[in-house]
Amino acid sequence: MKVVLFLFLGFFIVACSSKNVASDNSFTKRVALVIGNESYPYQALDNPINDAKGIVEVLLRLEFKRENIIFATDVSATKFYSLLEEFQKKIDHETIAFIYFSGHANTLHSNSTNSFLIMVDPKEEASVSIHKIYEVLEKAGAKHNIICIDACRDYKEKSKDDTIVNRGGRIIHVEEEKALPRKIYDNNHSNPPISTIVSFAASINQIARDKGTIDKNHSPYARYLIRHLDDPKIPVSEVFNRVRVDLRKELHGTQRNMETGALEGNPWLNPKRGDMPVTAAF
Repeated sequence: MKVVLFLFLGFFIVACSSKNVASDNSFTKRVALVIGNESYPYQALDNPINDAKGIVEVLLRLEFKRENIIFATDVSATKFYSLLEEFQKKIDHETIAFIYFSGHANTLHSNSTNSFLIMVDPKEEASVSIHKIYEVLEKAGAKHNIICIDACRDYKEKSKDDTIVNRGGRIIHVEEEKALPRKIYDNNHSNPPISTIVSFAASINQIARDKGTIDKNHSPYARYLIRHLDDPKIPVSEVFNRVRVDLRKELHGTQRNMETGALEGNPWLNPKRGDMPVTAAF
């Protein structure tokens, strides 16, 4: 009797500690907005368009319908607002909404958590609060929202002699930056909608690298997001864990993706369901 009881308890423990996680994959539609901004007049970047194209290729492999992927490059603030409106119209209550932005961003204040995405405009430096995205997604009412921001989260620091400024890890002359008037599009600070995860390529006060040490054609964050996003064996939440491990290996902890919010259930972007192995520590 004791042997039978022991075997039963052993079976129960193994079953409860199983690595398999039930998936929530009952969505009917997936919609994406993918933006790569690189041709900034004061400080051009090298890879956001490559990164955005790579993300689009992954989404197509994941069987996103092409008409449900909005792809744009070097977007002005006016165009960005227009794209958000178009994006919102494609979403219903059974949709997974996916957003990827690659380009410059700034927190504007030391230790602030409010990221301002910088748009491309030859006449001004236009910064749009991430809360505008939250506002649009709240109105759209998708089942799940996934937001990936491949941009810096540092703030502008002037040098002691006030002649140069650190922007995203690159040094430029203050007068060059001052040549462009600045316009800030702020929004009411609302929380992200229910079942929303926001993945930032860098933690607060960190710089997101435009080029990696392994792949010069993609940012490190984009490289690993592209690698793991279409893995049929892992859900979305595990994708970002895998990205974090790979970033740490390549960049030795100098850049660490950080997620806020949470998804309800266990959604997959990949239509093929699978088991979720636990992320290996090292």
